[in-house]
Amino acid sequence: MKRITPLKKYAPAIVFCAFIAVMTMLFWALPKQDFSPDEKRVLESPPSFTLKSLSDGSFGKSVENYLSDHFAGRKLFVGLNAYYNLFSGRNGAGDIYLGNDGYLINQPVVFDQEKLQKNVDDINAFVRSANVPAVMAVVPSTGYVMEQSLPAVHKPYHDGEILDALSASLDTSVQFVDFRSPFLKQREQAQLYYKTDHHWTSEGAYWGYHTLGTALGYMPGEPAQYQIERYEGFYGTTYSHSGYWLTAPDTIEIWKNPSLTNLSVRIEETGKPAQESNSLFFPSHLEETDKYPVFLDGNHGYTKITNADAPKGKLLLIKDSFGHCLAPFLAEQYKEIYMVDLRYYKTALTRLIKEEEIDQILILYGLDNMVNDTNFMWLK
Repeated sequence: MKRITPLKKYAPAIVFCAFIAVMTMLFWALPKQDFSPDEKRVLESPPSFTLKSLSDGSFGKSVENYLSDHFAGRKLFVGLNAYYNLFSGRNGAGDIYLGNDGYLINQPVVFDQEKLQKNVDDINAFVRSANVPAVMAVVPSTGYVMEQSLPAVHKPYHDGEILDALSASLDTSVQFVDFRSPFLKQREQAQLYYKTDHHWTSEGAYWGYHTLGTALGYMPGEPAQYQIERYEGFYGTTYSHSGYWLTAPDTIEIWKNPSLTNLSVRIEETGKPAQESNSLFFPSHLEETDKYPVFLDGNHGYTKITNADAPKGKLLLIKDSFGHCLAPFLAEQYKEIYMVDLRYYKTALTRLIKEEEIDQILILYGLDNMVNDTNFMWLK
């Protein structure tokens, strides 16, 4: 029998201990980041010790999260884990599918009938109290519309069931606009969704704007009237959460209507000075990895867009982030748009409607937020 030398016998333990020692030294030696541009999230801050945090277990959890967020080579290991899951037959193990043609697609939203009904009830009550013509539209998920880009094995998308239940539960005072049919018709000719992000593209937003025209009472212009600027190197939220770091970046497009020359934008955020601009686009964000905030500077509680040359009156746009690249198209039609995000805006909207003499209401959400958002309770 061949004798195993002591060095070979203990080699795995030696390698393991050396690895732990090197990673520990790197952890203490390397600078710490507050924010991960790849994962687009704030990283765990250093844990703060108190007797209370020790007794309730929060200190240990904070230490665990801090070590997890700041260990050396985190991006490499996150990517290795994602591709290991992929090549071992677990595509979508991180809730995101690596699809065809470079698409990274969120798994289907979990359909909770009770939660959806609660949101619809809040919307119905708000529209009744507002007593202003209201339109509602929900953007279907990428996986539902771009089914041909999904991997061969995937969970079913219930967008149709959810949207049918939603439209059936809305009061007759709320006109529901269904994007499903026009989007399914356009998906072969247009890129409606980003490949590395869950949002619709500017082209997708244009077709949403086009579809809304009948319900809101305007005639949309044709795509040829826009000046389209293209910027490479966009990595969106699905890329950030996937770990599929080898995925090619998107191109982000800005559709500018050259006839819009009399615009003003005012952004208000609690505790911050108001921000004024004469543009719907904020090009400084194009220098960042996440370029989507180029549209109206990203998420804010309240944004007012004024176009003195527009033919229609005043629109209240209640929205999530899908509204950011739709609003520049709507600005062609309305003299004033009051854009509100319920995640950050907690003032009574009925008062805003009365004070500003709003003519129309548009409620626009992506499917995921429509089902899962808990902020519709602030509609009042």
